[in-house]
Amino acid sequence: MGLTALLDGLVAAGEIFPNFGTFGLALGAGLIVIGAARGIGMIGSKAVESIARQPEARPGIFTSMIITAALIEGFTFFALVVLIIVNGVLDTDAATRKAEAGTPGVEAPAAPGR
Repeated sequence: MGLTALLDGLVAAGEIFPNFGTFGLALGAGLIVIGAARGIGMIGSKAVESIARQPEARPGIFTSMIITAALIEGFTFFALVVLIIVNGVLDTDAATRKAEAGTPGVEAPAAPGR
């Protein structure tokens, strides 16, 4: 099964289930947030455990924990922004398809930058 066959299947599913892409985006956003929360929770848990075992290493452990948590949050925000952008592209594509199909009351969206 090639990549083109997979993409053709997704396009066909989008025609059968018009909100298929929106559901996928919502599911993706949920998974991103759950993964980030789990990762940051594990970092905090292990940092507290490490500090309890070796209190004199607290400054280094705390700094590493904060930097790692910030990197995870940055990745999470980036992934959510990508989802928002993809949602806009999907909405534009759906509106274009409806306008081309002659759906009453639907106009084709303006091209970006015009």
